[in-house]
Formats: sequence, C-alpha cells, structure tokens
Amino acid sequence: MHITEVIRGWLGWCPNAYARVRNTNIQLDDELVVPSPGGSLKDHAIHWIGLFRNQMMLQAIGSFCAGFYMFAGLGGMSNLNIFIIGLLAGLPFSAIIGIWYWRIFNEVLDEGPVVLWNRYDKTSGTLTVVSVAVSISLPILALSGAIPGVNLAMTTAFFGGLVAVLFWGVLIAIWKWESESHRQLHYDGMILELEKDE
Repeated sequence: MHITEVIRGWLGWCPNAYARVRNTNIQLDDELVVPSPGGSLKDHAIHWIGLFRNQMMLQAIGSFCAGFYMFAGLGGMSNLNIFIIGLLAGLPFSAIIGIWYWRIFNEVLDEGPVVLWNRYDKTSGTLTVVSVAVSISLPILALSGAIPGVNLAMTTAFFGGLVAVLFWGVLIAIWKWESESHRQLHYDGMILELEKDE
C-alpha cells in the first residue's frame, strides 16, 4: 500500500484533490450560413469533371490537339496525305477501344461499380505493349535511315493522325450508351460507376 502511494505521488496524483470544472459560455453566431440550393461553383466543377463523358471529352480534345501539333508543329504541315492516312489508320483502333469500353459500361449497369484498372486483360495489355513498341521503333528506324524513303517528318505526321482520333471512339461510345440507357457514368480515377441520383 505504501509503494502504491509513493508511485501515485511521483505521478502527481493526490487523493484529496477534486476535479476541476470549467464553465464556458457557448455563443452561437447570429447568422447561420445556409448553402444555396444550387451549390457552389466548386461543387459544380467537381461534379462536372467527375462525369466520365466529360473526362473522355477533355482527353479526346487533348489528344486531337497533341496529334495536330505533331503534324503541324513538328512535321511542318508538309505531309498532309500521311496525316490523313494516320487518321484513317487510327479509326479502327478507336472503334476497338470504344467497343471494349461499351462492354465495361454494360457490366457497370448489370453488376455495379467496377475498378477500371482491373479490366485490362492480356489482350488489351499485349495490344498496348505492341502499340508502344511500334510507336517508339518506327521513328528510330526513320531517323536512322533504315526505312528507305521515310523521314522523321513523315513518321511524325502519321502518328499525329493516329493520336488525333484515338479516344474519339470511347467518347462516341459513352454518348451513345448514356443516351440509350438514360444513365450517366461517374469515374473518380479508380472506380467506374453509375452517377447517383441527387
């Protein structure tokens, strides 16, 4: 018992002490801040960017601008016919990506939210690796002179056309799917789901 009292004394515990009660007055503000029913501009912007079609629209516009810059800025607009060939070559890839996403949209409608990164299978991974390998090796071969009659400006114009149309298939697929299902898709950077009703 004595040891316990010594330890309590070292820790500052006093058996005859009373708990202190501190009285404070809480004053409420006279004016209550009530958010407007329309929401703030920040909320509208976050909601707008969260819609998957808006994200794809920005990505499609960005890729078109990047592709046109590759053709006009880097290639010097001297290879218009090769740029058009690149556009035509990119259309099947764009359609394949759009069809692939359409299947994911139906899965979201039937089964619920999906983690979009988990939907990349061996086929899409192989296609991505082959596309990247070709897009890296062709300019190197053209720059080194290994492909006769092809220079770097021609290769840049071709890939500019390819990049310009790459994401338009996904954007068209989203617009068509949302208009047919009367639902909107929401994407937060990882999970693709249906937009929740307000």
